[in-house]
Amino acid sequence: METGFDILFFWVARMIMLGEHITGKLPFTEVLLHGMVCDSHGRKMTKSLGNTIDPLDVINGVSLESLLQRVKDCQDSLTPEEVKLLLNANKQNFPNGIPECGTDGLRFSLLTHDIQNQRISIDVKSIRICRHFCNKIWQGFRLFTRAIENCSRESLTPLSTEEVLNLKESDVDRWILSRLAGLVVVSNTHFEKYEFHLTANAIRQFWVQNFCDVYIEYAKPALLESEERRLFICRVLLTCIETFLKIISPMMPFLSEELYQRLFFLANIEPHPSVSLVKYPTPDQYSGWRNTMLEADVHTVTELVGVARSLKSKHGATQMRPAVVVAVEEENTLAALNPFSDLMALLAKLESVTFHLTQAQEFFEQYPQDSWLFETCEHGITVIMDMGEKLKTNADNFNKLDRIREELTRLNKMLSDSDYRKNAPLSVQEKAMAKKASLEGELQKLLNYYGRKESEKVSKDSSAS
Repeated sequence: METGFDILFFWVARMIMLGEHITGKLPFTEVLLHGMVCDSHGRKMTKSLGNTIDPLDVINGVSLESLLQRVKDCQDSLTPEEVKLLLNANKQNFPNGIPECGTDGLRFSLLTHDIQNQRISIDVKSIRICRHFCNKIWQGFRLFTRAIENCSRESLTPLSTEEVLNLKESDVDRWILSRLAGLVVVSNTHFEKYEFHLTANAIRQFWVQNFCDVYIEYAKPALLESEERRLFICRVLLTCIETFLKIISPMMPFLSEELYQRLFFLANIEPHPSVSLVKYPTPDQYSGWRNTMLEADVHTVTELVGVARSLKSKHGATQMRPAVVVAVEEENTLAALNPFSDLMALLAKLESVTFHLTQAQEFFEQYPQDSWLFETCEHGITVIMDMGEKLKTNADNFNKLDRIREELTRLNKMLSDSDYRKNAPLSVQEKAMAKKASLEGELQKLLNYYGRKESEKVSKDSSAS
């Protein structure tokens, strides 16, 4: 039984008592309660507030004019106050109408909410994000169809467990299969606990951050290699896609069915009349596929990719392909990350990536600070990027640093004043503290982005003032 907690006593309890009285047994053994459905402002969806949403409008999309006209067409059965309320509510909540989000977009969006929360806020913007995720699944599938154009259907089979366990290919291939096995474990665990939002988050993370952002980008140049290598890459893609479609089928029944039926004609997979009738993937089927150490290593690499991209972006060098040196302090870290230098260069669009083991300050002195950027990360890792003559001081940002320091000085003086702490309302003091924390964070980010030389300059200026 699935219902809202607000009618637990009025409906569910009476059903149980009446059912047991008439039949001698309980009508159901489990009751799954969801929270109260609210609008984007946290208000309960009711007709009296005019903030209810027709699911068909979300699925098919509707303009603001159509929403307003629908209210006007029903004004004979509504009071003038209700008509005015509905018109104003539609104008406020949907100034641009409701975009078409599709059935699976709506369904998946609802499943991303924690149903155990007492209030579930439904926002059309979040539903639209899920529609874009559906498009992302389509895009990944289309790339797979292009990749297998030169592969015969008979040779295109999913990888078996024996093949995965004896895999001697790239570490990136083993990593994506390990992440796939992890998704199977997570989805089963959370489904059993009715934690659908955690399953939905894991699904989105795997497809977007792991499969599309990393493995597909890695696979594109690999598909241009030997025929044997190209076939293997395609089989890895097939293994991931087939399992993924089975996993999302309860949450996205229409999209998964459409793609699964197409997959049957493209690859040599076991025939089934519907993906909904296929056995749901279980952890036992993927036993031995996980490699958590490998997953941790690639996670570190993707973090370094983010650092490199951020450095390029902040210095207006997104079109450049600079060389990068990554300094690590531990030998085991060097051994773990060194095999992924090409992957990092590919994902961050770098000329080259070289990992070095160093604990000496002298190592950094060989990289002039007027042409190299430095960014210190976690685990004792430093990213050093060669910007050449492109590294220029941004006067606007240094002016911004001065303004931030002045504002912090003013806030510190105000917050340390005993009269202020005694007389100012607590809410005002909390707001000032929050602003101070925000400015301190922004200041630190700017100092990090501008490397050691600029940071030292700013520090000296601060001391002088």
